[in-house]
Amino acid sequence: MKRKLTALAISLMLLSQTAYCRPDPETGFDVENGTLISYVGTDRMILVPAEQNGEKVTDIGEKAMAETIVENIDIESGIKNIGKLAFSKSTVYSVTLSDTLENVGEGAFYDCPNLANMTLVNPKVHFEKDALKETYYIVFWIDCKTSPEDEETLAKNIYEAKGDDNFEIAYLHDYDFNDDIEAYVCKNCGNIQAIEDGRDPDEIMNGAPSAHEIFEDVEPNAWYAHYVDYAVQAGIINGKSETIFAPDDNITVAEAVKLAACAHAQSRGTAYIPEVKSEENWYDKYLYYATENGIVGTDFDFEASRPATRAEVAYLFSGADVSEYFLNEVPITDIPDVDENTLYHDKILKMYDLGAAVGDENMTFRPDDNIKRSEAAAMIIRVIDTSYRIELPKG
Repeated sequence: MKRKLTALAISLMLLSQTAYCRPDPETGFDVENGTLISYVGTDRMILVPAEQNGEKVTDIGEKAMAETIVENIDIESGIKNIGKLAFSKSTVYSVTLSDTLENVGEGAFYDCPNLANMTLVNPKVHFEKDALKETYYIVFWIDCKTSPEDEETLAKNIYEAKGDDNFEIAYLHDYDFNDDIEAYVCKNCGNIQAIEDGRDPDEIMNGAPSAHEIFEDVEPNAWYAHYVDYAVQAGIINGKSETIFAPDDNITVAEAVKLAACAHAQSRGTAYIPEVKSEENWYDKYLYYATENGIVGTDFDFEASRPATRAEVAYLFSGADVSEYFLNEVPITDIPDVDENTLYHDKILKMYDLGAAVGDENMTFRPDDNIKRSEAAAMIIRVIDTSYRIELPKG
């Protein structure tokens, strides 16, 4: 198990919403005798209700939400048990288990390869045999006041339920600014997070210095400096050496795959990319992660050391997006050098729609050109952080 003490200010809040009615074609929940027996909705973000039509819901039944396309799940307070194979083979990647949740049944999250974050409001919840079997790397968030004994018990239980140590336990803090010591202090455990560069704990990543302080070839006023700063601090991109970033060098195919894999993992709440067996090349684990998560498909020509084209980078980076937050609606006719015969034209168009790619003043993309490391850093940060995305003029 890899244990992490995080400075992220994530509040422990459970959603409180009006109970769903049954039957409800919009939500798709079906409840019988206090047990959720099926879900046939299509929402990606859902609250599993503890009451429906005035009936208390205490259990999520066997295979109730198996093979669904749901991605973010909150279990409402009042539900106590998750049944066998309840969420198995689903696309879920983030789940919050309520304070009343006591037991997670056998194989409940079996074969959920996208599952990356699980918040445990009750750290004493029990995971049955193979409850987390065939999952990837998961971050389990617990209250920062959890006792060492309870954390150790939880870690052993997770290991048995997963069958591997591809997980970490991280603390949830609730910070307030303390004027006396000019630092952020957790209201629950007293952990202190000092101010850095005027940023609060939500904005501090790894406590790393700015890119221009590390690399002698990154000027602080360069157009790309804040993108490189973000990407380096987030662990998405490295320099060519300890002091050289090489912003004008072309990015290689292998480097682009790494950026896409790390950005995808970062968007799901963990920057960790697990090692792979028989690793021979530095990029093997990133290529494996990208392949497993659908970023790289059989239609992509992987040649590690050659410079990547802008079209190839659009292909990879579009697959790294998990937000599906589209800032623009760009018709392909607005991009002068891209049409339906252009390789990966659909991925290029998605990057414009996301606001991650903008082209030049005429929206020209140059799909066959190579792309600089500085340009790739800017593009990938716009993918993982929607606040950096650029709104394009309509028409």
